[in-house]
Amino acid sequence: HRARLVDLHGEVTDFMHKMLFTREATHAREYLKSRGFGKEMAEGWKIGWMPERSETFLQWARGKNFKRGEWVAAGFFLEQERGGIWVRFLDRLMFPIRNEMGDVIAFSGRQLREDPRSGKYINSPETTIFKKSNVLFALERARQSTLKEGGVIICEGQVDTIRCHESGIKNVVGTQGTALTPHHAKLLRRYAKSAVLCFDSDKAGLEAAEKAFPTLVAEGLPVKVARMPKGDDPDSFIREHGPDAFREILSKAVDFFDFKIERASSEGRLDDLQQRS
Repeated sequence: HRARLVDLHGEVTDFMHKMLFTREATHAREYLKSRGFGKEMAEGWKIGWMPERSETFLQWARGKNFKRGEWVAAGFFLEQERGGIWVRFLDRLMFPIRNEMGDVIAFSGRQLREDPRSGKYINSPETTIFKKSNVLFALERARQSTLKEGGVIICEGQVDTIRCHESGIKNVVGTQGTALTPHHAKLLRRYAKSAVLCFDSDKAGLEAAEKAFPTLVAEGLPVKVARMPKGDDPDSFIREHGPDAFREILSKAVDFFDFKIERASSEGRLDDLQQRS
């Protein structure tokens, strides 16, 4: 069953990747272009596009040697009460999520046309081959570089991670829109001797960094925090200032407790003796 789900994901990856280069997906390619990515990146990461019309995908799926239950188990179809099916992803830019071996086991779909009824990103549901708490985006690519460099850089999400890799910074992995878990830390400990957290500079990113620290330290990974300029994330910073400037930010990453004290100080939480204690 697991092997068939992996095969199914592989075939869907190829289908959606081909769809990205059709006339109907012009807006998807334009979005990639607006983010500074071209055909080379799309091909290297097998980025895809799920058609806007569900019938396009359903018609293709009917010609494949997979049972309805397998499509449902993989998370592409949701069964409705009246016996119909609903396609989970429609008109989204699709990022394949791979396991350590490089097999596609899930997807993250990015909204292309604003729709308040749906989230900007939708991930595959958890299945027998995909558990969010067990998977880090691009780990299959980052393993060798992480071993060579001795440390790993942890970003938020797919785009920041891809930007780093495309800029020649290869020892980078991304979280899947979830907090770092003990299993993530164990995975990283196989390849890394230390970790640098490079999350967004907003409040959510800073809080995510604070939550990640005890998880990583419990596995014996020393933690530093790269301080991004306000309003920047790795993607926007590299696009504006280039990879070398980003490497400089990484080289100036501070120990976690220095980061925590700086943050508390900037928020006025060390203004009196009781707070400092």
